[in-house]
Amino acid sequence: MEIRQLNVYSGKNVYSHYPVIKATLDLGCHANTVTSDIPLFTDRLLSLLPTLREHHCSRGRPGGFVERLREGTYLG
Repeated sequence: MEIRQLNVYSGKNVYSHYPVIKATLDLGCHANTVTSDIPLFTDRLLSLLPTLREHHCSRGRPGGFVERLREGTYLG
């Protein structure tokens, strides 16, 4: 995995009314990797970004994103 571009938006922007960091990644050989195949991936991600627990994702309810990560979804 390689970080291709990193942009910092310190104020209101096209993505949010709050500060945002946008990272463009090249997943390389991990483009077809499923999250459930990576040991402790979800737990480690949530320890770094705990507010992801409330993200809705396609489930349309808080925690839906974490459910998808645990079940397995592609990184790319």
